Amino acid sequence: YTSDKLNIPMSKLTKENIDNELLSVNVNEDIRKEYNDILQTCEFVKYAPSSDYQAMDALYHRTMGVMNKMENTIKR
Repeated sequence: YTSDKLNIPMSKLTKENIDNELLSVNVNEDIRKEYNDILQTCEFVKYAPSSDYQAMDALYHRTMGVMNKMENTIKR
């Protein structure tokens, strides 16, 4: 999603590049911070898997909320 939406090649897809690109399209700091927090959570879960499906569901809904906020900001 991020690579496609922000036109960042997969080879350059880093948290710093994502944040810079979100800043350049006027996504506010709170949304950028929340998105970065989500990315960090995903990285943690990737290497320390859990079977807590409620936490995964909550993360999914949180991610969808942030993506919707970003979409609304980027479209303006």
